[in-house]
Amino acid sequence: MRYAKASDTHSALSYLPDFRGVSSQEDIEDRFYASAKMIMQSYKLVRQGSCWDISALELYLYHPAIWCDPSTHATRFSNDQQLDWGTWYVHRNTSPAPNRSGLDITAGFPSERISAGLLVAALGEKDGSATALKAIVRFDRPYSFVRRDRWSADEKKTLCEINHESIEVGILRLCERETAQETPLFIGPRKRLGKSVPEKFRNAHLRMATRRWPTSPNMVSFSPRG
Repeated sequence: MRYAKASDTHSALSYLPDFRGVSSQEDIEDRFYASAKMIMQSYKLVRQGSCWDISALELYLYHPAIWCDPSTHATRFSNDQQLDWGTWYVHRNTSPAPNRSGLDITAGFPSERISAGLLVAALGEKDGSATALKAIVRFDRPYSFVRRDRWSADEKKTLCEINHESIEVGILRLCERETAQETPLFIGPRKRLGKSVPEKFRNAHLRMATRRWPTSPNMVSFSPRG
């Protein structure tokens, strides 16, 4: 399986998917699955002594020759940050409200105009990319859902400190576990893609998770292709 290169073989950077030279949708899926499996089973998210299990990742990829997915932020918002590799991408520089926010691990290659983001789609038992980012910023403190929730000035400062930073340094990091978790894995379509997204992209199995939620009924058990 092809990964992008990093100097330390135990570095999370060494397990990011490399989408250069992909030849098909199957190839894209296989590279994503290998990377997502490694990240979810062998790494945890850490911020100032708090840690979380990543329990779902979704791939958003724009490859100009093979996979022109209109749901990537490079296409929807002309945002170039998914061209980066190995950094945190706080969606649209903190402009969305908390209930519409999200966080990606970037895996792009600007020289080939490949934009890629692995969306942190769930943490632990809590599904949802916005819920995940709120948990990271607010340290999982109990709170009621607020329809018109807004980031405070201090929370925006935290988001800016996370944005663009390497996934291995700074206030938010991916840290290797002492022992990898042998969790079950499931794959299925990404969540909440509107009908304006062509069926080819909407139905692609580009979500991998360590559990099933009622909100994701179309997930199936993962089995690597022979």
